[in-house]
Amino acid sequence: MTASANAVKSCFSFKVASKFPADEKPKRFHDPFALSKAGMIVAHLRREGFRVTDQQPGKACDAAFTVIFPRFRIEAILLANHSPDDSEYAILTWYRKLIFFSVSLQSIYEQWTQVCVAIDQILRRDSTVTSLSWMTDEELEACCSKNCSSSSKL
Repeated sequence: MTASANAVKSCFSFKVASKFPADEKPKRFHDPFALSKAGMIVAHLRREGFRVTDQQPGKACDAAFTVIFPRFRIEAILLANHSPDDSEYAILTWYRKLIFFSVSLQSIYEQWTQVCVAIDQILRRDSTVTSLSWMTDEELEACCSKNCSSSSKL
């Protein structure tokens, strides 16, 4: 597959059963479960040989981490959306080239794909995850233009 800039972005969407008592629901940002889930993903990625920063709460997200390659970075953020029955999470990924370094989009695409496959496998092995989908930015836009024009998404 040929890489395009929009193909090197993705969205993982997964659900877990809500385990929060009604009076102890997490806040919209900095959900402790999301930070813990990001920490689990970071630990698994490190065990698979990736260089990954520690997970941290983001300014406008529940958690964030970075996968480090010599000439570029893969950024990942985790967002949470809670309902009474379950909690839906999204992990958004994209790349960031480092200034003064030349790297082909095809090379970025190949390594980004390895990171995304690893995240997919980590989430599929997680017994708390009840559903999982993975779409590139192009697939997400196509889906939303067909099905989601009036509904809100993560």
